Amino acid sequence: MVNSDSLSGLAILALSYIGYYQSQGFTYYSKIFVSWVLIILAVLGGTLLIKGLVSPKALQFWTEGAKIRSVVLTVLILAGYTALLPIIGFIISSIAMFFTLCLLLASPPKRRSVRTWVYALVVSCTITLLFDLVFRHALLVPLPVGSIFVG
Repeated sequence: MVNSDSLSGLAILALSYIGYYQSQGFTYYSKIFVSWVLIILAVLGGTLLIKGLVSPKALQFWTEGAKIRSVVLTVLILAGYTALLPIIGFIISSIAMFFTLCLLLASPPKRRSVRTWVYALVVSCTITLLFDLVFRHALLVPLPVGSIFVG
């Protein structure tokens, strides 16, 4: 039986393979981080695929009819994030992306609440700054600063 877990697992395994194929031209040291991420991603994708085959349950989101509007908005938000990343940098674009996704995932009555907006902003800033701390400062991965802030 094909379900959301099986399809997601297959998609993750496919992305892992594409990432592996694309990383073959990297130097040895450039490949270390990418290889570990791809190994972890492939293991998680395989686990999700096996879970979907062993206990075929569809996610609640998909069983009651996908809200096509929410899916399209999510794709547009991620596309906008990708477009804005080199222009305004990692921190501002990531906060904006997480913030809008948090509001999109909240139920419509909760979106009108000031508490929800504050909570979404706090969560967005926390996640973004945590990623910045881990990747830029701990792992020394260069993140985009943004062309409007450079020289």
